[in-house]
This record gives sequence, structure tokens and C-alpha cells, in this order.
Amino acid sequence: MINKRPLVFLFVIAVLVGLVIAAPALATPEAPAEVLAGTPKWRTPVQLTSGFGGKLPVIEVGSDGRTVLVAYLRQMTASAEDTAPYFRKSTNNGSTWANAAAISPDGSAEITFLDVTLDDNNVGHAIWTDLSAGDPNILNIYYARETSWPASPPPFSTVQDPQLITTPAIAARGGRVFVVWAEDNVGAGLLEIYYNFSTNGGVSWSANNLVSEQFNVSLKPDIVIDANGRVHLVWQRGIPPFPQHIMYTQGTVSGNTVNWTTPIPISDVSSAQQAWTPQIVLDGTAVHVSFTNWIDNDPDQQYVHHLRCVSGCTDIANWQSTSNPISGAALKERSINPYSVKSTLTRLGGCTFIYFHGVPPNLTNEQIFGVNSCSNWGAGPRDVVTPANEAAINPQMVVQNNWFLHMVYEKVTGTGGRTVWFVRNDPALYLPIIRKS
Repeated sequence: MINKRPLVFLFVIAVLVGLVIAAPALATPEAPAEVLAGTPKWRTPVQLTSGFGGKLPVIEVGSDGRTVLVAYLRQMTASAEDTAPYFRKSTNNGSTWANAAAISPDGSAEITFLDVTLDDNNVGHAIWTDLSAGDPNILNIYYARETSWPASPPPFSTVQDPQLITTPAIAARGGRVFVVWAEDNVGAGLLEIYYNFSTNGGVSWSANNLVSEQFNVSLKPDIVIDANGRVHLVWQRGIPPFPQHIMYTQGTVSGNTVNWTTPIPISDVSSAQQAWTPQIVLDGTAVHVSFTNWIDNDPDQQYVHHLRCVSGCTDIANWQSTSNPISGAALKERSINPYSVKSTLTRLGGCTFIYFHGVPPNLTNEQIFGVNSCSNWGAGPRDVVTPANEAAINPQMVVQNNWFLHMVYEKVTGTGGRTVWFVRNDPALYLPIIRKS
């Protein structure tokens, strides 16, 4: 008897490839080069920084299907603390790049964190923190719109040591711009998540407000906005060495404030012990989150987890833990910033792609690895993006046109110098691996 399943599978591939070939030439700037079963074919990485280098890159893509924006902390002198926020932009899916330019003029302040987004008109928005010039005990958080770069804006918020502002994140959609960050505004050592938002593309802003009083240490928020203008927010909460949790809430704009749902500890569905550094992405109404789990507070026992919710995401019962840990063998981290394994995730062609840095067992350098749902997560070999003789950290990834995977990351030299690199895949149509049962 003839097994019809392979014939059906080949027919599906033929139809999908036919649809791609038959698509209008102007639909996207570049057609997929091949059909792959989950594993990207990466092009040669491109170095985006020169001189003294740069670090902590972030990446965003525009709604025009061509624009790619990369921002990073540029090291201005031989001093690693002398940094300024810079960006580079591509208008052809990362094939070529405009010269580096400043988001804010270089001063004597040290920039510590940076995030960017692109709105529906392909205009960039940036948020960053710095140490005040002349007083290293004062921290500020700033916002600037690309139309005014390089900008010297007034601060959103200012605190003085021992208080803290850290890890801001930004998102834009439909004329709205949301900013979130962690702040200790009373000097008690308890950081809470704050937000501010604009409904006119960053021209004017609401007041700084608390998301939810947690009486805890809340760090590393990440944020996305859905098609209905609803905000989805995740962050890390907990006081080390006690258990850390990844919290999730939804926000709905109401006048000059946002109504937030009761935060829920979504990492609990995966039995994570120490949940760190969440990342969030939307696929229609579905919410996907990745994070790092430390086992027994051991830096040599770190794993990446994936959580998914299709609907009703304010109820923890609707969250699913996916084949966790999805990262395969344990990873470790050297004693350099960011100290823990960092993940990044996106959706492409019905597949969930998660990449992360970490040191494999018996090796000494961080590498960028990846797994995805269409290759059965960590069941097979991990995709290896960077070689073992280079230290690579802090990956961040986005998808464009549902064909391109764009990634930025840092390379770290033996002397501690850092440079920013960009890599993208050959455009391809990704299909799940179908295994015989």
C-alpha cells in the first residue's frame, strides 16, 4: 500500500513555492531563496561599529518592509565608561547601511541602557538612561524622537544614589508610544516598574505612573502593543537568592492613565527556579515569552524556557510551558556583563525562533545558539551562529516580511573591547519538520 503522507507533504511544498513565485514582484523586496525545514542559512556577519567599538545593540524593523534600525552604546574614547547612544539605519533589509549617527550628543555622562522602536511611519523612538555629567550619583532617563536626533531632551525621571533607574524598554504602534522602566524612587532598594505613554507619536506625554505596587525587586521589563492598542508587559521580579518570577500584565489606555490587569507569575507554569530576563513577542493574538532559568543559583546551570498563550492571557491557566527547557544542554556564563544567559525570540513562517548566548560545557567563550519550534526545539542540534574561538553575547532578533531574520550581537575581545555585528538569513520559507510516527 502506498504511503500518501510524503506525497501530500511534497504537494504542500510545491503549492507554497508556487505561491511565492507567483506573488507580485513588488510585494516584498526579495523573494525567498529556498524552502527550509526550520534552520536559517545565515549570511556573512557585518561589523557595524568601528573605532573604540560599541555594546548593547538593539534592533527594530519598519512597517515599509525595508527599513532596519540598529542602536547601540558607542564607546567614544579608550575609557569603557565614555559612551553615547548611536544608531545606524538600512533601507534595503540590511544589505547596506548609512553612516553611524548620534541619538544624543556625546558628553561626560555614561549611557547605561538603551532601547529603540520604529512607529508606523518608520520614525525611530529611543529611550536611554545615563549618569549625570558632573555627578555620578544622579541617574536620568531620557526619550527622543528621530526627527530631533541628535537630541538633548529634558529627563523623564531623575533619581539620586542610592536610588536607581535601569533597563528601559519602548514600543510604538498606531500613534501610541509606550515606555517602561525599573525605578527605586524612595531609596529603599525595592525597584518597581513605571510607565509613561504618548498618544500623538511622542510629541506630548502622560505622567510617570506605577504599573503595580509589588514591594519587591522588579527589573528588565519588555513590552509590545497589539493591533487593538492593548499593552502586553513582562518583567523579572524577586529578591535574590530567593526565587525569581516572570510577571505578565495587560494594559488598556483610559484617558491619561492605563488600567493594568493583576500581574501573574507566568514562569511558574514551567517550574522555573530563578527566572531572569524575559523577552516578549506577539503573533496575532498569541503571546510568546522566553526567559532564562538558573538551576540552584548555579551560573553553570542556565537554560532557556519558552511560554505561550493563545487567548485569555490574564489567567495563568491559559499559559503553556513548551518542551522546556528548549535550549538543550546546560549553558554557563563568564563573569562579564550581562552575567546571565540572554535570549531573544521572534515568529517566522509559523515557527517560533529563539536564540541565546552562553558558554557550552567544556568551552570558555560565549556563542550565539538557536533553536526553533519547526525543528522540534532542542531535540536536534542547536543552530550555531558564531564560532567557538570568538566571544559573542547579547543577541537581539526581529523578523521582517515574514522571510528575513535580522540579528545583532556583541563580540568581546580578550582585552574586554566590544564591537556590534549584524547578521541576516537568506530569505526562505520555513516549514515544520514532519516526522513519521
